[in-house]
Amino acid sequence: MVKPGNIGLVHLWDLPHKEVYIKLNDEYHKKLIKLIHDLFNNSHKEIGKEIEEKAYMISCLEHNDTAEPLYLFIKLYKMLYKRGYKEFTLQNLEKQIEFIKAKGTATILFNPKLPFNFDSQAGGRIISATLHDGSLSGQRFTYANNSEILKRKVYAAIKEVFGDIKTDMNSERLRAPKIVYYALVNGLGMPAGEKTIKNPRYPDFIFNSPSTWMSIVDQAISDDGWIQKKGISIVITIDVTNNNESQILLGDKKIFEKLGIKVNKLRLWKKYKVNKNNKLFLREQWLLSVSGKENLEKVSRIGISHPRKQKKLENNIKLYKQDQYCHGENLYKVLEACSKLKEAGGEITTNNVAKLIKRHPWRTSQILKQLIKLGKIRVIRPYQNKFTPALFELIN
Repeated sequence: MVKPGNIGLVHLWDLPHKEVYIKLNDEYHKKLIKLIHDLFNNSHKEIGKEIEEKAYMISCLEHNDTAEPLYLFIKLYKMLYKRGYKEFTLQNLEKQIEFIKAKGTATILFNPKLPFNFDSQAGGRIISATLHDGSLSGQRFTYANNSEILKRKVYAAIKEVFGDIKTDMNSERLRAPKIVYYALVNGLGMPAGEKTIKNPRYPDFIFNSPSTWMSIVDQAISDDGWIQKKGISIVITIDVTNNNESQILLGDKKIFEKLGIKVNKLRLWKKYKVNKNNKLFLREQWLLSVSGKENLEKVSRIGISHPRKQKKLENNIKLYKQDQYCHGENLYKVLEACSKLKEAGGEITTNNVAKLIKRHPWRTSQILKQLIKLGKIRVIRPYQNKFTPALFELIN
């Protein structure tokens, strides 16, 4: 069986069987009760014995007009399927649900959208929100952000994936029912607990799910992004007592790049120590940054849900006088310019390359020297004077 974290779908049976309660629609509930009564001569005791449950559980299932534990239905369905009643599959079970709820809670989700599909724009937003301003502690998915717009965006995404589910939302945070928590933790395999310690990562399916990428980038920047004069930075804190590296930022970087947005090398921003219960923990803040007008324009076209950040990004792009390259990109740009000059039959000189890459000749000459050291180009005529500049050629 394919793990749900690899496909983005969370089925009913992926949820914790003893912590989730369901109620079938009336017609199918009556059909189930009649069948098991006919098979076992109306004996709750015999039915219970067959599935290794107490008789009173069967009685509750028959007479209570409320939800019963998921594991009880799974046992009954598996038993009936083995006896030749092929209609009673788990896939069919999740289609017959009137409502679903978590054990010990009052929040009911009527007509759930099972299986819960995270392979979608809404699913990407929920997962990104979980890894950035959200948390999976206290057996709840909680999203903490002062922006009413962002909280409503996340709430809308939850409703799109799960159905018309009610959440607790105030000026500081959104707190979703346990069903959302179970889908993320038990279904997608996301670790519960403090993110700084757990160092969670994106579920595997995300990197093969283009439908999720734009909402992931939007949410990451809306939550943790800093819009700077010539770039965007996202900062994540992790506990490095055991030499970890930020899986969230590594995932963010991969998704940015899949969208054609070049990202600079992850950079250590700050180190500090935390004393908890007389134990010393090492913490690091790592920074992912995006620079260059072309890359920032791509982000702007995706759109940032945080209005102030989107507006600031648009204003910064307008003020760009000279495009800025990502780390190491300047070498690539100069090589590309050299190739263009060669194809056009022009001379590869410092001034000619500088014009193509829109950089000062002095800066261009420094990059050309690096390419010589790397064995990418060579000098075929040394510099004599401004009328007879140095001439270069590409090394195949």
